[in-house]
Amino acid sequence: RSVRNRFVAWRLQIESERRVAEAVADVAPDIVLIFAEIINYFGRVKGVPTIGWLGHTGEPYDQIQTDLGIYKLLGSARLARLSLPFRRWFRHRKISRQVGGLDVGLVGSYYFADRFRAICRRLPRHFHAFSHPAIDEGDQIGVPDPTEPPPGPPYTIALVGNLLQTLTNANLDFTVREILPEMKRQGLEDRFKFVIIGKFEPRPEMATRLAPYRSMIELTGYVENLASAVNRCHMMLHAVPYPPGAGMRLSTAFSLSTACIVHTAVSESFPELE
Repeated sequence: RSVRNRFVAWRLQIESERRVAEAVADVAPDIVLIFAEIINYFGRVKGVPTIGWLGHTGEPYDQIQTDLGIYKLLGSARLARLSLPFRRWFRHRKISRQVGGLDVGLVGSYYFADRFRAICRRLPRHFHAFSHPAIDEGDQIGVPDPTEPPPGPPYTIALVGNLLQTLTNANLDFTVREILPEMKRQGLEDRFKFVIIGKFEPRPEMATRLAPYRSMIELTGYVENLASAVNRCHMMLHAVPYPPGAGMRLSTAFSLSTACIVHTAVSESFPELE
C-alpha cells in the first residue's frame, strides 16, 4: 500500500508540475518568485529565471522526531539515533530535487543558507542569507515607552507557536518535563503562569502531560496581534536545543520590549546574538 501511495503521489506531482509550468508559461513572466510551500508543485520553466524564497532544511525536525517520537515507534533510543543518518540522506535528496529548478535561493537564516549550500553543493545555485525581518504588529519598535506587562505575581511567561508544529511541541516538552514539575515542587504555582500563544489545541499526549499543571497554564489560541500578546507577558521562553526554522516568531519577539530567554542553539540562526 505504501509503494502504491508513493506512486500515486509521484503521478500527482508530475501532473501538478505540468499544470503550474503551463500557467506560468501563459503569463510569460520575465522572472518567477516562488515560495518554499509550493516548490514541490513547480516544474522549471525553461528560459525564465526563478528565485525561491526558502525556509529551512528540516534537519532540526529530524533531530526532534528522533529525540521525542521515533524512539517510541522503534522501541529503542539507540535504533532511533541509528535511523537519523538515513532519514537525513532521504531529506537531502528531496531538497536537492526541490531546489533543482531554482536559479537563486533566498534564505531567512544564515545557518540554513549554509546548510542549503552544503546539501546542494553540486548544483550551480546561489543561496543568499539575510536576517528574517521582524513583524512590528504592535507598533512597538522605536517607541520610547513600550507596552508594559501587569505587575506580578503571577509573572507570565510566553510560549509561542502553532501547537501542532514540531518545534513548538519541543518547547512544550522541555517546559513540562523540566520546569513545571520543579516549580510545583517548590510551591510556586501562584507566582508564575505560562501563557501558550498559538492556534490549535495541544496534541492529546501533550494535553495529558499538561493537565496536572493546568492552574499554571493559559491557552490563548490564535491571536491577531502577536506583538501585543507577547508584550503583555514578562518574558518569552524558547528552550529548544535546536536551531530555529525560519525564525519568524523569534525575530518578532526580539524586536519587542519583552525579555527573551532562548537556548544557545538559537544563535546559529541569529549570529547577532553571539
